[in-house]
Amino acid sequence: MRATLRFIVGHVDYMRTVRLAPLGPEQIELTAEWLFAPDALAETDIDNIVAFGTQVLEEDAAICEVNQKGLRSMRHQAGVLMPEEYDLHRFHDWVRGRHAAFRTPSADSAR
Repeated sequence: MRATLRFIVGHVDYMRTVRLAPLGPEQIELTAEWLFAPDALAETDIDNIVAFGTQVLEEDAAICEVNQKGLRSMRHQAGVLMPEEYDLHRFHDWVRGRHAAFRTPSADSAR
C-alpha cells in the first residue's frame, strides 16, 4: 500500500482539500477539491478562487519538477540542512542508525 498525503487549506469563506497519491517513483496523482458552505456559494466568485488555487498548485508542481530534475543530475551533491530542519536531521540520523544496525560483516566485505 502506498502512502497518500492529504492536507486541508482553510480560508475565510471556503476550504480546499488536496490529496497526493504516488503512482510510481516519478509520478503522482493530485486531487484538489474546493468546499464552500451553501450560503457562501451565492456570494463567492468560485471561478476566480478555483483559478487562483489551480495556478498555485501548478506553480508548486513546476518547481517540484525542477527540483527533481536537479536531484537526478550527475552533478548533484547533497546540500546542507537549515537550522529550521532539525526534525529532518533527526530523521536522517535515525535512518543511518537503523541502516547501520542491519549491516552485517559479510555485506561489508562484499564491497
